[in-house]
Amino acid sequence: MHARALGLALLILILGTTWAAKLSAHALLDTPAPRDQQDGYKDGTPCGVLRASSQPVTRYMPGQALNVEWLETVDHSGCFLVEFSPQADQDFQILGRKSHSDPPPPASPTSGDPRPWSLQVTLPDVACAECTLRLRQIMVGENLAEEACPPATVQQGSVYTTCANITLGSGSAGGSSGAGGMDSTPSAEAAGSCGISTARRPGGSLLASLFMLVAFCYRRAVTRLIATSRAGRAPCEAYAPVPRCPTS
Repeated sequence: MHARALGLALLILILGTTWAAKLSAHALLDTPAPRDQQDGYKDGTPCGVLRASSQPVTRYMPGQALNVEWLETVDHSGCFLVEFSPQADQDFQILGRKSHSDPPPPASPTSGDPRPWSLQVTLPDVACAECTLRLRQIMVGENLAEEACPPATVQQGSVYTTCANITLGSGSAGGSSGAGGMDSTPSAEAAGSCGISTARRPGGSLLASLFMLVAFCYRRAVTRLIATSRAGRAPCEAYAPVPRCPTS
């Protein structure tokens, strides 16, 4: 019975990962928490998805230094931009640039083994209740230096976007601040398994959302196992408070 259940779970994971790999694109914010777990939004709209009350919100202080982190799931030359909008996904300003040169491992990132990136930026010294932090991946035929990003012209369909809802200062927009003012608090609707929403998105289906949920959980589990293995700890230690490792 347990073997049959395990086999079914593995089949779901494989199908979910395969489906997600076909639709997933290139980069997804990790810190701060993104609006959703879609990494396939292309240029055409500021963020690919509008701000909603069900999404996570992260609170920071004006002028705070922030280490922005994201995951790359498909390798592509070019560069990254970290940008800020004070309100309504408008008037974005560039906070930082990152070249795709000398990327961190793995050499061939996937949804199951993404490549972690990070960039230190300084948030604007202003107060805002509904600001946006945006990551854009600019895909071109070669890796660009920071000072050359973005290029003067970018071909349509060559930019991927991922956005996070943030607040600066005491303005309340549904989030909460913890140590360092960096905790995000999604609403009950958005807080599904593995911390992502299973709510149906525009143009999607419930089955597609479930597949994305399974693929994301699988990706997170693999990432944690790899990190634990590199640190020289037993895999079960990464999942405290498990009382003990399973025995054969």
